[in-house]
Amino acid sequence: MFKITDITLFKKELKPNLQKAFKFLVPFCLHFSLIAQQDPASSIQEDYSKKIHPILKEFCFECHIGEEAEAEVNLESFKTITDFQRDIKTWIKVAEMLSSQQMPPKKSNQPSEKELEILKKWVNNLLVEEAKKLAGDPGRVVLRRLNNYEYNQSVRDLTGVSSLNPTHEFPVDGAAGEGFTNSGDALGMSPALINKFLDAGKAVARHTVLIPGNIRFSEHISERDRADELITRIRQFYAEFANINRQTGDTWDDSAQSKSNVIKRNGSIPLDDYFLATLKEREALVQNRKTIANIAQKYHLNEKYFQALWKMLNEDISPQGSILLNQIREQWRSTQDTNPKPLTQTIHQWQQALWRFDPIGHIGRKDGPTAWMNPKTFTKSSENFSLKLSPLNNGQSLIVYLAANNAGGIENDNFVRWRNPRLTGGNKPDLSLRDIPGLADRLADLQSESLSLTSRYLTAVSKIVSDQTDLDTLANDYKLDQEILSSWLDYIGAGSRRPVIIEGLLTKKLIHLGGSEHVNGWGLPETPSVVANSSNSEYRIPGIARPRSVEVHPSPTHFVAVGWKSPTSGELVISAKIADAHVNCGNGGEWWVQHHTSRKLVNIGYGEYNTGGSGELNPFKLNVNVGDVIRLAIGPRDGSHACDLTHVDMTLTETGGTKNIWDISKDISGRILDGNPLKDRYGNNAVWHFYSGNIEDVAKVPHKVLQIPKGSLITKWLVNSPNII
Repeated sequence: MFKITDITLFKKELKPNLQKAFKFLVPFCLHFSLIAQQDPASSIQEDYSKKIHPILKEFCFECHIGEEAEAEVNLESFKTITDFQRDIKTWIKVAEMLSSQQMPPKKSNQPSEKELEILKKWVNNLLVEEAKKLAGDPGRVVLRRLNNYEYNQSVRDLTGVSSLNPTHEFPVDGAAGEGFTNSGDALGMSPALINKFLDAGKAVARHTVLIPGNIRFSEHISERDRADELITRIRQFYAEFANINRQTGDTWDDSAQSKSNVIKRNGSIPLDDYFLATLKEREALVQNRKTIANIAQKYHLNEKYFQALWKMLNEDISPQGSILLNQIREQWRSTQDTNPKPLTQTIHQWQQALWRFDPIGHIGRKDGPTAWMNPKTFTKSSENFSLKLSPLNNGQSLIVYLAANNAGGIENDNFVRWRNPRLTGGNKPDLSLRDIPGLADRLADLQSESLSLTSRYLTAVSKIVSDQTDLDTLANDYKLDQEILSSWLDYIGAGSRRPVIIEGLLTKKLIHLGGSEHVNGWGLPETPSVVANSSNSEYRIPGIARPRSVEVHPSPTHFVAVGWKSPTSGELVISAKIADAHVNCGNGGEWWVQHHTSRKLVNIGYGEYNTGGSGELNPFKLNVNVGDVIRLAIGPRDGSHACDLTHVDMTLTETGGTKNIWDISKDISGRILDGNPLKDRYGNNAVWHFYSGNIEDVAKVPHKVLQIPKGSLITKWLVNSPNII
């Protein structure tokens, strides 16, 4: 190709001899201009056809021709400049082989020095011209993804959560030929990896927290952990000017007396420091030698609160003002030294009298508190109270008395009346204290009288079973006490036995609690509920679901139970363990292990546990019949069910027969969703039941199970009266 340059001659008068010279020079100028403008590609193509192709044909085509060419380099396929440009990498390789003298092989015919130089020069020109042509063009750019490290860092930067590691299940990034893991050629994308990216995105999304008008990201995924995170930030905000160390009464496993204490609790203001500053710097502040800001900085106090305290202390003592604040002002002004203790002790006494702490878990509930710390009225015209009485050992006496004192003000004509003092409980009518004198003698007489009528009571029991006679009628005919006769029937277990009908089964399935596919159960999303963790890992749901375990949660008015309905008759050894699964809050709970037959419901074991505490039923032997129920029930303590998730375990072992063992955790944790009721692992239908009921139904059950001693006269009588039981 040639580029023709137009030449414009300006019309000027030239001398004749110059005109001849110009006409002579123009053809030569055009000729040299055309040579200079010749296309390099045409020159390369022309040189290849005339010079290079013959050399290649003689020395290279023997091995590098056709489909079976050595090293897959088919030199015969290059015929035009377009062929060269399409596969320039082959000619880069040719240049390397020529430069290192690896080609042609030493055993093959060799070109002359001149031919080799021509070939090298031509290949070099080809590569140089191609490089000039593509200057600034990177060529094909591989569409690349972020490698694992880049993706992790990008997610952390976007969310602000440095602990996120979304690629922890991704395959390891490979390295390209250059050894870099961020090269596009090394960053493949398979269908399986796309799914992992989608899963990683979902995992990151679980850390999203919706806030008004925006979103933020949290290190945690459960509401409880996120709340703890925010509480920690709030504590850090106040930490500079408040007590932040744990104090007695700050946790639920502290005593009730400690919890009622409102003085120096976690988050309270260190009054000693503030009053010490007012006493030490009082003169300097009055004389304006120091400012509030200077003193607050010196003593590490909150300037705003210190300003308010100083203003209050220096206000006039007015009869129309606050009696409490006037007392503090007067005491502060009369203090001669710098000891703040008497002042803060006075304030603490008023704090204790005027404020109370309520369970934080009840805030926002119907009729519940609106805040943690609430005002209380310390003067009342009347007060109802009760004391829980426990039996004493070694015949010790239990003394209950009422003490009263003057609360201030008028000292004359003050009195306190203790109205209707009485004993309650045991599912019996109340017993007035005025009726207690002589009660012990009356009970002893009743016991002696009842024992003397044993044969008559047993005859009545036989009559009831054989003739199906009404209990009230027989009691009147035999002149017996109806309640004592009923107790004999329960004690002996007289009458036909029927399977217990369990009511209140939980019917709604609870799926993937706490975000885990391994934690499922039955109940209501609120409470009551029975859940099981089928994995070998611990999960927070909230509260802790132990590996391979069963947890239950009561409601404020309903117990929740895991019941075992006996598929066999005989003697069992029963043991149980109970533990708080929500150790950082709540007030603990109550537990019962009960034997339920068609005729009676009695306690085998009972107990209470504090926050983070536990309970245990030691191995207990009991005779059961087919259809009897042994249930482990959990209820709220003092009506408070907040944070009452409880770990339960119970084992029932046959002492005879096949010696089967039933275990709550082993039987239920891996297949709780199979049904309610649930088969046992021996194939017996409807053995395990998950249900709920009114808390009164378990709380009123007598706390003692009575069993007939082996070898006793009653046992012998029952052997001779097979129709009784």
